[in-house]
Amino acid sequence: MDNHWQTLAEVESSIAGCLASLDRYEAAFSKVLAEGGPIAPSYTPEVWDAKLAIATQTTDDVEQLLAEQEGVWQRWQETLANWRGLVKQPA
Repeated sequence: MDNHWQTLAEVESSIAGCLASLDRYEAAFSKVLAEGGPIAPSYTPEVWDAKLAIATQTTDDVEQLLAEQEGVWQRWQETLANWRGLVKQPA
C-alpha cells in the first residue's frame, strides 16, 4: 500500500509541475500580447531587424516553455499509468 501513496505523491508532484509550466507559458504569452501592436510602415530596416530579433527570442522562449510542459505532462502520464497498474494489482 505504501507504493500507492508514493505513486499518488508522484502524480501530485507532476500535476504541480504541469501547472507551474503552464503559468510560465501564460506569463510569457501575456508579455508577447502586451508588447504587440500594429507594425508602422515607417520602420527603418534597423528597427525592423531589432523587432525580428526580439520576436525570435520570444519564440524561442515560448518553445522552450512548451517543451518543458510537454515533458512534465509525459512524466505525469507515465506516473498515472504506473499508479493505475498498482491499483489493479491484487492486495
